[in-house]
Amino acid sequence: MYTPDDYDYYLHLDFNRKWSSSGTPFIGEGCDVDSRSFVIHGHNLRNGSMFAELEKYRKEEYWEEHQEVYFNTMDEDRVYRIFAAVDTTVDKSSGRFFEFYTRVGDLSDEKLASYVEELRSRALYDTGVEVDCADPDTQILVLSTCSYTAHDGRFLVAAVLEKVE
Repeated sequence: MYTPDDYDYYLHLDFNRKWSSSGTPFIGEGCDVDSRSFVIHGHNLRNGSMFAELEKYRKEEYWEEHQEVYFNTMDEDRVYRIFAAVDTTVDKSSGRFFEFYTRVGDLSDEKLASYVEELRSRALYDTGVEVDCADPDTQILVLSTCSYTAHDGRFLVAAVLEKVE
């Protein structure tokens, strides 16, 4: 969901705007589906629903079998190639703190390259997927969910746009 005036509006609402502990995945603050870099946040529920499946990307073997993210907008279908799986935290007192959610919007080539490099340096394994930050059509999608491995933990799956249909 996308609500630019209240970006976390769907944090605890379902698609029909009814209260739900699961919420609905939503696009983060400062970006949209056409930004060079955007984040989609979703809950990681212990019952396995919502973005809990992202945790499977902790294992390289899982990534080897599931390297693509399919994202559909109202106008097009997109395919992204996963290039990093990152276990981090938004706890500023932690040595693993990472403000990934601020690296969104229409980033310059240099800022996008810096962001991609930081995601790669924090990745759990090397995917070898290339990201050409000098190409103006390069777009990064980051899926973010809570991680129970640390206080205020987050697990990220970062992917680069591969094709639009």
